[in-house]
Formats: sequence, structure tokens, C-alpha cells
Amino acid sequence: MLALGGRTHKPSTGDKQTKDTPNIDIFIPCCGEALGVIKTTIEGACASEYPPDKFRVIVLDDGRSKELADLVSNMRATRTNLFYHSRQKTKNHHYKAGNLNDGIAWVKTLSGQPAPLIAVLDADMIPEPHCESSMLPLLPLRLFGSGVETLGGRRKR
Repeated sequence: MLALGGRTHKPSTGDKQTKDTPNIDIFIPCCGEALGVIKTTIEGACASEYPPDKFRVIVLDDGRSKELADLVSNMRATRTNLFYHSRQKTKNHHYKAGNLNDGIAWVKTLSGQPAPLIAVLDADMIPEPHCESSMLPLLPLRLFGSGVETLGGRRKR
């Protein structure tokens, strides 16, 4: 997700995740993209090498798609850290920014605390399995506790 000079750091297999590993909420905001595209992005996000109890994948559907809600519900049967949320749009809904802001407010209603870090994937991005572990050493500690949008990943073609 975070690329510097066109390269990403892949942690060695000897890297240990500890109780100090921060939680991450991975947001996938979408609005009307093809289900197959979103499904591949969700699968990529859920296949992270990050400890499964330390991240949640949250699909933020601005299109209020019943098909997408059903897809996430079916995928959730084997991915307990996967969630779906669709907001009620108002006159001034602020598009993607409004969807993200609503998602930030909504995660407070889930069990547990909101994660100190937020990663945002476009609906057509497939993250590398090690992207969360790769970006953490590059973040200054002062960022913990605030939302962080990550960059990179692979766009589907």
C-alpha cells in the first residue's frame, strides 16, 4: 500500500507481530462498481498476512446495493473480520469523503474500539498480503490515533 521509490518492504518471515501491533480498519469505499471487482478487492484485503485479530475489512457502500450487501454477507461466513455498511445519503452527502466520514463514525458502533489506523483502498485495488506490515515501520509514531490513507497496491486492469 505504501510505495517509496517504486518498491515496497516485505517483512521477513522472522518478523514477529506482538501484542503491541496496532489494529487497522481497512475501508473499501464503493458506489456502483462491478461486484466482481469489489469481490476481488475484498478477497485481497482479507488475505492479509497481518494478524487476523488485528484488522477489520469494512465495505462502505454508497450505492446501497442489495447485491453487494448479500455478497459481503456470504463472504462473512468465512471471514469474521469482514463488515458491510451503507449510509443514508443526505442532500449534502459529500460523495467519497462523506462515505469515509460516515464509516469512521460507524466503526464506533462495532464491538471493540475503533482502530487507531485506517487504510483506505479504492474498490478496484488489490493489496499485497504484506502491505499493512510493510507500512507500519514507515509511519511516525505521532500518527497513531489518527486516520491514515495509504497509497499503492495493485490496480486491476
